[in-house]
Amino acid sequence: MGRDGSNNKVASAQAEPTALPPGIDQLNEYDLVIVSVHMNSAQDTTITQQLAKCKKTVLVLFTSPYMLSNFQTHTNNASSVIMAYDETEFAQMSAAQALFGGIAMTGKLPVTSGSFKEGGTGINTNKTRLSYSMPEEVEIPSERLARIESIALEGIRQKAYPGCQILVAKDGVVIYEKEFGKYDYGNGPAVTDETVYDLASVTKATATLPAIMKLYDEKKIRLLDPISKFVPKTKGSDKSKASIRSLLLHESGITSFIPYYTTAIDESSYSGPLFGRRSSIYNVHYAGAWGVVRITNLSLISYQPKIR
Repeated sequence: MGRDGSNNKVASAQAEPTALPPGIDQLNEYDLVIVSVHMNSAQDTTITQQLAKCKKTVLVLFTSPYMLSNFQTHTNNASSVIMAYDETEFAQMSAAQALFGGIAMTGKLPVTSGSFKEGGTGINTNKTRLSYSMPEEVEIPSERLARIESIALEGIRQKAYPGCQILVAKDGVVIYEKEFGKYDYGNGPAVTDETVYDLASVTKATATLPAIMKLYDEKKIRLLDPISKFVPKTKGSDKSKASIRSLLLHESGITSFIPYYTTAIDESSYSGPLFGRRSSIYNVHYAGAWGVVRITNLSLISYQPKIR
């Protein structure tokens, strides 16, 4: 990982037990080195021993725990040692998640080996970030998520969007993550799990909606409940019968945008009209200003507000 926490740099290399891995001389650029051992016949080497002495190193063994006796010098100098027991895909995924805080580690070494003279050696760590697992771990059947793909592809077919990423997490566990479509409606690159989106105007999606979902699951709210049930000030108004569902779908009839910022404008600070009449050049009106939207292959690429 790089020294700059805002832009971590990660690289990998593979080497034979007695050979220097490519780029070993560039390790000074990194503040943590993870050494993984996948062969029961592997032996500690001068290279790995020196590496553990001069760099912050984590040794991960995907082997029998008795292999610790072959790495005594390394384990004595390593910052951490993780015993993963076998090199199955599940073991490697679990070790990676545990190393970066996705899952807690509570296991204890069942034998004495190498520098570890007592059975039961081990420390407990806490879960500090999202982990990845099967939906069943959080009591959701996998088949309930099967429709997600067809819905995503239907949106692409209807040209509601050219591509998307969908991630489902519950109780701190990511149970679904998949990408669909492309960057645009042309021949652009495909969306991947490394595609970065500019997120804007997501308060409802990231705050209001999850709160409503939680209240709904707890049977504290119904989608057809009127807003007046929860916001007393709306009682007796023409908004009192608007349902939670209609509000979420933008079908309540409430004004979509109120330019409150205009109340903060000092009218003595300028002369003439602040906003002009409908523009003959700019085709979009928003928040009191006219702007131009340029469209290429039905994909919005820029919006430039023009105050007249």
